[in-house]
Formats: sequence, structure tokens, C-alpha cells
Amino acid sequence: MTTDVIYKVLWVDDQNLDETNNLTDFYEGWQLKAGNHNIELVPFDNWEEAEYSLKKDFDEYSAIIIDANCKIHKNDTEQEEFITAVLPSLTNIFGEKRRVLPWYLLSAGTMSNFGKIVNGARYQHSKHEEDWGNMLYLKDADEKSKEYPSKLFENIERVAKDQAMNVVLYRHYDTFCYLGQDKLIDARARKLMLRMLSALYYPEDNIKYEYAGNPLRKVLEYLFWTARKYGLLPEECIEEEKGKKRIAVQLASLFMAGVDVKYKKEGKDG
Repeated sequence: MTTDVIYKVLWVDDQNLDETNNLTDFYEGWQLKAGNHNIELVPFDNWEEAEYSLKKDFDEYSAIIIDANCKIHKNDTEQEEFITAVLPSLTNIFGEKRRVLPWYLLSAGTMSNFGKIVNGARYQHSKHEEDWGNMLYLKDADEKSKEYPSKLFENIERVAKDQAMNVVLYRHYDTFCYLGQDKLIDARARKLMLRMLSALYYPEDNIKYEYAGNPLRKVLEYLFWTARKYGLLPEECIEEEKGKKRIAVQLASLFMAGVDVKYKKEGKDG
């Protein structure tokens, strides 16, 4: 069993998707390079959709890569002001989440005002540069250059290993490998577990976290729904309230523990 954590990185570049919204050879080539560092590049070709994903799944991402000349909205053309529009948005998101993700520029560097835009971005990046490493990487840079793209992936892997979220994923790999989209147990259970354990291990990074709504019970319910889906939990452990079905948690817990249980149905003991 491997315990390698896959680091998800949000990547915004207009060459990632073609006109029919399919992944391009350009993306596949860069993903091949990133994969050598346990990185999954999550591709977007515009900031509007990338921003939505970042807000919704913030805790899933380890870093952000943006192109210098990209689209803000889906049907836009590439804009040289792209970075200056994106950086304030990132600042707002980091403020709302009370956590900062490493971000980097990966560009061809052919824009007429490229140097000016990069200098403006570097001002915001400089306070983190000692930890995150170099901000700018050029797609066609020489292998010996500090802007060589492979060094970008090395940096992301190095920084991501120390992020609270990824430490939790590493330590509890045997649990999280079954939680998430297209996995055995609902992705919502993964988010709940990740937040709870991150707050437990690193309370200083999760000051605003509140153990409200009994998230552990919700995770247990997702587990029981999975058991029901695969025929491991009988229908008698499902009850209906106000027209909605829900897990009878106590009954389901006893049944899954192998205890002989009784249930009531239509006024009769069963």
C-alpha cells in the first residue's frame, strides 16, 4: 500500500481546454510532469470558474498556478490585465478562509507589459517567498534557470508536505482513500473529516472552526448510507420523518456492531 498524498493544484491557463471543453494535449503534457511530484493539476481556462471551485473546495487545494495572460470569464478573450484582476480576488478568498495557499505564475512571458505585471505581483508574493520559493516560472525556460517549470512542481510538493491538511491526509491515508468523489463513501464525509482532524492537529490554523451540527454523526450517517447501498444495512435501519428518509443511527450502530437488535414497525416489535 502506498501512502503518497496527491496534492491538488488549481491551474488556470486558457490552453488547458479546447473549444468543446475537452482537455488538451498541452494540459496532458504538463500533468505528466506534475504527476512525478504527486501533483494533480485541476484545469480551468478562465478565472470565473476557477474562483468558484476555489471557494467551494478550498480545503482540497494545496496550491494555485495562474497564467499571466488568460481569460477572466468563460467567453472572454485573453486579457493582459488578468493577474491584476485575479490577485485581489485571491486576497479576499484567503481572508474569508483565514488561510493562505501558495500561488505561482507559469507563463510564456511574451506579453508587452509582462515585466511590469510580474513586478506588481511579486510585491504581494514576496512576504511568502522564503517559504514558497520563486513566484515566476517560464514555460520555455532553460533547465538551469530558476524559472524552469520542474522547479515549480518541486516547490509545490515541498511546501504541500507541511500543510496541515496534507499532514492529516498522510497520517490517515487508510481512511481518506475511501472518502471522496468517485470513492466508496460520499465526498461530503471527506470534507467533514478533513476539517475536524485539521482542527484537532492544528487548532492555531483553525481558530474559527466550530464543532457545530455534530459533524461526526454526519460522517457516521454517510458511512451507514454506503452500507445500505451495498446491502450491508437492512431497510429497517432507515426511518422516515416529514417525508424524508434518514438513518436510525442507534439501531444501525448496533446492527453493524453485530448486536441482536429489535425494531418497531407499524406498532409491532420486530
